[in-house]
Amino acid sequence: MKLGVDHPDTLTSMANLASTYWNQGRWEEAEQLEVDSQDEARRGLSVYADEYGQSRYYLEIFRL
Repeated sequence: MKLGVDHPDTLTSMANLASTYWNQGRWEEAEQLEVDSQDEARRGLSVYADEYGQSRYYLEIFRL
């Protein structure tokens, strides 16, 4: 099975890595990775709507 950049598992991994970067104080990298995952989630929204919501949640946390 091939996982693309818009697959829910890939988006979850991107969000988890962004969270790790955030915890390490790598805020710019964390934000960029989260924004990238948002863009990919938006493109695949019709197929993977739940992952878009999760990524959006993490992005809002990073912006606090």
